[in-house]
Order: sequence, then structure tokens, then C-alpha cells
Amino acid sequence: MSLRNPRAVTILALLVVLVVGVAIAFVFELLLPQALFGAIITASMFAVGTVMVVNYGVRRRWVRWLGVPAALVFGIGAIMLAEDIALAQSGERTESVVVDHTVDVEEGAKGKSYTHHYTLEGTDGQRLGEPMEYRGEDGFDDVDEGTTIEVLVDPDGEAPTKPADSIDFGAGIAAAIFGFLVSAAVFGASAVSVARRADRTR
Repeated sequence: MSLRNPRAVTILALLVVLVVGVAIAFVFELLLPQALFGAIITASMFAVGTVMVVNYGVRRRWVRWLGVPAALVFGIGAIMLAEDIALAQSGERTESVVVDHTVDVEEGAKGKSYTHHYTLEGTDGQRLGEPMEYRGEDGFDDVDEGTTIEVLVDPDGEAPTKPADSIDFGAGIAAAIFGFLVSAAVFGASAVSVARRADRTR
């Protein structure tokens, strides 16, 4: 068996494409933290696109069942890390009070989506920029109207406002590493599968 088979080489090259795509999204989020949605879409397109091309060549269901989630975890983990780095670098710790908490609920093809908006004021009574947002059903733990909370605020308004204790570099690093390792295993196994199939047909 030789991994020099052109199709096997192409599959391994696609792993490099995935890494480059996630790196582009990482830098994009690092430089433009307000463009989180765009960075997530970029990483997701590279993740799903590369895995589906591999799946087309290998034609095994396990490739997409394992590969797509793993590649998405790799990409989203990297984006989470970039967002936290950007905010940690530019954010100022500010004690604030939640003066309003609203929830937008939208019906979609996959069910309801929830976006929580927390309007914040500093201890001096001044409004703190744009409302803090949380996408998910339950919102930030133990945060509601009247809650005093320490947040990281970007004075330039480029990075989103987040609770200071929500910055977790470890979570982003762990997700990115785990996603990459599983993705690499899927791409590697796919390359081996293609090489073996080519040997049998000689």
C-alpha cells in the first residue's frame, strides 16, 4: 500500500486546505471581532466542504458522520479562541448593572432560536455601548435585570461585550485540538482506504 496514490494525496491535501481555511477564519475574527458570524460561516464552509469532497472520493458514511462534526468543532473552537483573545487584548474590565433583559425568539426550520439582549449601565449610571448578547435558550447563568456583573468592554466597540469570567482560553484550545485530531484521523483513514482500494484493483 502506498499513500502516493493521487487520490490519497488529494485527500491529505484537503486536510491542509481545512487547516488553512480555519486559520483564515481565525485571523479574520482576531482582526475583526465584530464579524463573528462571518468568521463562523467561513470556518464552517471549509469544514463541510473539505469533508464532503473526501466523502465523495471514499464513499463511506463514517467519513461524513465523523468528519463533519469534528471539522466543525475544530473551526468553531478556533473562532472561540480568537474571539476571547481579541476581547482580552482590547477589553476593559468594568463593573456594571443589568438594567434591561429582553429575549428575541425566532421560529426556524430547526425549531426556535433565542437571542438574549442585556442592556448594561456602569456604576456611574452611564450606558455601556451596545447590549451584551447571548445566543441560546437560557442566557447567561445568574444574569438578569438588577444583576451586578463585571464585564469586558472594548472602548473601540469592535469586540462584543462579554462577562469577564466567560473568557476561557482553555475551552477554545481544547475544542480546536480535539477537532483537529479527530479530523486528521478521519482524513488519514480515508487516504489509507483509498490507497488500499487502488492496490486491490491493480
